[in-house]
Amino acid sequence: MKYLKVTDPIWDQNHQMINCTVTFEQWPNEPLLFSARINDIEPHGRSIYLECVFGLYGEVKEPLTPPTEIKGIKKWFFGLKKAVLGK
Repeated sequence: MKYLKVTDPIWDQNHQMINCTVTFEQWPNEPLLFSARINDIEPHGRSIYLECVFGLYGEVKEPLTPPTEIKGIKKWFFGLKKAVLGK
């Protein structure tokens, strides 16, 4: 599968996988969240992983700590609630 752009690489908690945003040739207007692994069953997954490790898309950032993630989820949830319910 051909991809056009990879952004925002970030390690998972165990440094086994890199999560990033990928724009694929088939969906050029829809960047998708993607998890790449060195032992991915798909060649493009392995390629994206290696390209990220070697810095082609910038530094692979460390994962967010659980408290930060929880705060982000709460912020997202309450923002969605306000948008939907107006409260």
